[in-house]
Formats: sequence, structure tokens, C-alpha cells
Amino acid sequence: MKRAVLGLTVFLFFLNGRAQQVFLNEIRANDESTDDGEFIELIGPAGTDVGNWQIEHYNGSGGDLIFSYTIPEGTMIPDDGVTDISGQQIGFLVIKRTDHTVANFDLEWGSTSLQNGPDGILLRNPAGVRIQALTWNGLGDLAGGLPPWRDIGSEQNTDNSLSAPDTVFESHAKSWDYVLPTPGVLNTNQATGDISLPVQLSLFQAFGGDSEVRLVWITEAEVDNLGFILERAYDQEGDFMQIASYESLDALKGAGNSSEKREYEFIDPTVFNNITYWYRLIDVSVCGVHTFHPAVSATPAAATNNLDEETSGELQMPEHFELNKNYPNPFNPETAIGYQLSAVSDVDLSVYNSLGEKVVTLVMERQNAGVHQVKWDASSFPSGIYYYVLHTGSYRDIKKMILLR
Repeated sequence: MKRAVLGLTVFLFFLNGRAQQVFLNEIRANDESTDDGEFIELIGPAGTDVGNWQIEHYNGSGGDLIFSYTIPEGTMIPDDGVTDISGQQIGFLVIKRTDHTVANFDLEWGSTSLQNGPDGILLRNPAGVRIQALTWNGLGDLAGGLPPWRDIGSEQNTDNSLSAPDTVFESHAKSWDYVLPTPGVLNTNQATGDISLPVQLSLFQAFGGDSEVRLVWITEAEVDNLGFILERAYDQEGDFMQIASYESLDALKGAGNSSEKREYEFIDPTVFNNITYWYRLIDVSVCGVHTFHPAVSATPAAATNNLDEETSGELQMPEHFELNKNYPNPFNPETAIGYQLSAVSDVDLSVYNSLGEKVVTLVMERQNAGVHQVKWDASSFPSGIYYYVLHTGSYRDIKKMILLR
């Protein structure tokens, strides 16, 4: 049994800006004669938190859900000593049927069998966003949704597996193969090439200004990337509506294929102050596959911090506590950290290093409800990863920032 890395520390959980880079990599659904080795394999950057991701198995005849499996909280993609084309460490998470024998497995979904097809596997992130929808032996009655259902090949009732190629996710140039099973290691058809995940997003942040929201994202690498679409909603689980697309804006066009870091920016001027907006980023491949990244939020506000008694009654107070993402990030040597309070609170805003040691307290006082911001001058601190923690007594949140010299 291959050991899945669980839990590490509270800080490591917030390192994960790469959760959308997790994909289905191998499916073994129909062994020769007696089924005794069914499994599903995920691939992603080592250390990526996949807790609460969902795997759903659907019947292609009628479209009914056969079973749904939720990955346990704290589960990480293991480091299996493999690097992708951009140099990042990747690993394989193997989930098998409980009563079957599979080498290098990490988890078990239960005793329900994978069907022979036409059937499919749908992968969702913790927010319920659909990441992949793959079928074998045809589409059957499975249809609808983005990304759309895609038939990856024929399950031929042998002891082989349907396995992703070097370009792991939905490449227009390559398709899945039916080859010898390789749970927990490189697929047979991956061993001779450079493994490449699609758009590798290392940063997506939203910053509220005066009647505007600035969106910034960074990719570490891009594969077959046409460009980006931005959507906006009033709630994280609300109805997202498209506000900008690569089809009409050059600034949102992708790099196609690139192994270099690229920075993107978009300003949304169609917002009102003191209202929280949620934004979702989607990258679109050359074959039309839409990859949805986790939503971020920002609350635009006029250039004011502490609200006094004369002005507080004229402005709409925040409805909840929120710690915003710092800007800029990465930074050198200053960065701004914003937060909002929905009630008068005792505020502790402190910075910790990667060892969990407090290095500076930025705020330690009682503050009024409203939108607040503080700057951190890190001139005397070494380069590295830092974490800032907001604690109000009733609310606590933590976020990561990077100081680069």
C-alpha cells in the first residue's frame, strides 16, 4: 500500500494554489473474466490537497449515478519522485475497489463495481466544480455540462487500463491508450515523454479598489491554452456570469504552449463599493475544454480605512469578516494586507515564517467595523514564504505571501 500524505500542518494546507491541476490519469474498469483489480488513479503536483474532491461514477444507459466517493479531508497527492515538463514534482493517488487487489493503492472507495460501459467518471473539486467527465465504450446517454463528456476509448475486457498520455488532460493531439495497468507510477504510454499538465496556475487574486476590482493571475506553464474567461457572481455558490473573454480581449489570450512564468491582469470597473464580488477564472484549451479554477472574492471600497462615528452611518457596513489576499504578491519589500470587520472587534493581525514562528505583529488593537488595510515593510526579513493570520476572537483566517529579493 502506498502511503498518502495526510495532514502535515495547518500552514501547509494554505500553500495549495494548485488544486485545479489534479486530473484523472488511469481507469481500470473491466478485467478479463473475473473483475478483481478495479482502480482509479489521479495525477497532480506533489503536496496538493485533494481532501473533499469527489469522484462520481455514472451509468451510460440512462445517466444514473452509480456511486459517489469523497476523498477524505487532509489527503495529499504523494511525491512519487516524478517531475513534469516544467520541473514541478508530481505524484499519483490510487483509489481502488475495497475487495480488489491493486499495487501501490492509497484509498478505497467501497465495494461498488465500475461498470463495463458505456459508463463514465466525473471528477469534481471541493466547491463542486466539474473538472473532468470521461466515458469508456461510448458516451451512451451521458451528455451536457462543461467540460463535456469525452469518450476516451474502448474497455476491451482484458487486464489492461485506459491510460492518459504524456499530455495528461484532453490534448487535441493525443488520446488515451489501452495498455498494461501501472497504479501509482507513470503510465506505460507516459514513460517515454515529458509529462505536461495544462495551465499551471500559481496565483489568482482579486483586489478591491475604489469602484473597481483588479484581478491578477500567474501561470507557471501553459499547454494548448487558447486563453481565459472571467466570470462574476455575488456569492461563492451563486450564478456566475461571464464578464470578459479571450475571444474579445487580447489581454486574456493564452500563450499556447509555454514553460515560462506569465502574468495576467484584468480590471473590472463595473462594480459598486462595499459589495463583495466573487470571480471565477476559466482557461480554454485548443480543443475547447474549459478548466475552472477556484473562485476568489474582493470588496471594492473608497480609499478610507477606520470609519469614525460621523461617516459610519452613511456607508454600507460589511456583512461578514474577511481577510483579503495581499497585494502585490510576490512582493519586495512592501505589501498591503486588507481585511473587513462586520462588528467592533479586538484584532490580531500577525505574520509567521514557514516554520510557524511569529515574526511580526501588524495590528493588535480594538477596531471599528469597516474596511481596513495595513502595509508590511519586510526590508529586514529574508526572502521566503510567509503567512499572515487574522484573529478577531470569533473569526480566524490565514493566507500565504512570498517575499522575493
